Parts: sequence; structure tokens; C-alpha cells
Amino acid sequence: TRKVSLATPGTAVKVMLDGFRPANTDIKVLYKVLENDNSTPFDDVGWNYFNVDGSPDITVGSDARNFKEYNYSVEGISEFSAFAVKIVGQSTNTCKVPLVSNMRAIALAT
Repeated sequence: TRKVSLATPGTAVKVMLDGFRPANTDIKVLYKVLENDNSTPFDDVGWNYFNVDGSPDITVGSDARNFKEYNYSVEGISEFSAFAVKIVGQSTNTCKVPLVSNMRAIALAT
């Protein structure tokens, strides 16, 4: 996604999306935040996986027929004023790829 600038600093990020994931495919989600006391340009900030490896909060089985809801969250981040989300679809077969629809991202101040 593009950089999302916040009026009020956040300390958590939550992403919800509908994913279509046939067998042997995967959806990984990453985030990056611009901490308030960091002078690094946003484009130079590194990406971080949700849940260490980009997996959803609750394991969702693959389904070659239906979209299913996936939730990703990270809490306890230092206060940040901007964030972005990156979605990576992976497959072992170029004819069967994961799809994403209805992606929502929220920055929370906890």
C-alpha cells in the first residue's frame, strides 16, 4: 500500500483481508512503520513480517473454492506516525495463485 500518515500516533497495526488460497499457495503480509523519533526516510525503513513469518493470527486452511477471512495484527510497537502494508502471494504453480480482496488496515493507539 501507499504510506498512510496518521494525525494521532499509533502503537499497533491490524490488517483484515479476504483471501482465496488454493493448495500449495500462501499469503504473507508485512508492515513497516515510521517511528516518531526516527529521522530515516520512509522508503528506507525495513519491512517486518506479521507474526514473525507473515502468517495470520489464526491458521486458516487452504480452500480452492471460497474466499476466507484472514486477520493479522501486531501490538506494542513504539509510537509511529506513518505505516504501510505489503502483501506477498506465493505459489508453486503459476496457474494456481492466491488472490486477495477487501483488504482493510487500521492503526491503533493502545
